[in-house]
Amino acid sequence: KGPSYVLPVFPLDIAIKDGDSITLGDTTVRFIATPGHTPGVRSFEYTVWDGGKPYKAVTFGGPGLNARDAENARKYIDGVRRLTALKDVQVNIPPHPWHNREFDKAGRLKTRKPGEPHPFVAPDEWRAWIEDLLAKGQQRLEQIKAKAKN
Repeated sequence: KGPSYVLPVFPLDIAIKDGDSITLGDTTVRFIATPGHTPGVRSFEYTVWDGGKPYKAVTFGGPGLNARDAENARKYIDGVRRLTALKDVQVNIPPHPWHNREFDKAGRLKTRKPGEPHPFVAPDEWRAWIEDLLAKGQQRLEQIKAKAKN
């Protein structure tokens, strides 16, 4: 049984397409189509700053792997591949804090001393996470295909 509430429907102001961007103040956000978790998922690429230094950040809009059929699994894999192709991602800001140990990093940020690296600037963590998601997507696709054969 689903939730007992009804979410409001908001009027459509703009429709974003893959590759579109929007500028909010001095920040430009580029939209990347990454369907798979749900059909309309978009991910976001933008710049964040620390001490006047810019860093490339990405938010993967749908890292949850809930594909129940091969088509959705392939869409998920394709979306993750699009993110793996991004160069020089330094900051991962996922939609849920457990994807990136955000609470731990926020705690370290509070006690960060001058000259210490920013805990959210972790390009190796981004690469490992996104490659792990790709491997899990491919594994899920193989499971679905194997089940279909039986």
